[in-house]
Amino acid sequence: LYGSGFPSGLVNIITDKPQEQPRFEISGSAGSNSFYRGELDATGAVDDGKNLLYRLNLAYQDQGGFRDFTNYQTTFVAPSLTFKLGEGTRLTLNYEYLRANFRDDDVYPNAREFLNVPRRRYFGEPQLEDNEYT
Repeated sequence: LYGSGFPSGLVNIITDKPQEQPRFEISGSAGSNSFYRGELDATGAVDDGKNLLYRLNLAYQDQGGFRDFTNYQTTFVAPSLTFKLGEGTRLTLNYEYLRANFRDDDVYPNAREFLNVPRRRYFGEPQLEDNEYT
């Protein structure tokens, strides 16, 4: 319905806004296939008059795959500042940085000759460099 190619779709991103009341949240998770993720969310006022507010979101994820040689690492940083310029007037500055480093998992169809191959088998070239985007 939206976009072209596979997959296509629509993404709605809602940015966390800085808040006057201080709040700090740290979380972490771990899972199978060497999955680790840490997150930090902090917000509050910079000055006593609460005219300058900040928010900082950080996340780091490192995960392997169920196939040999596959990996996926991401670093995410999203600072935000809100200036109260007057009654009912605010200026908010948002920034996002995402760096991803990963090795593609070349998957082949479930043809008869591939059914007897172990599922951990990596069909790509492990000596090639990882993909990276920012």
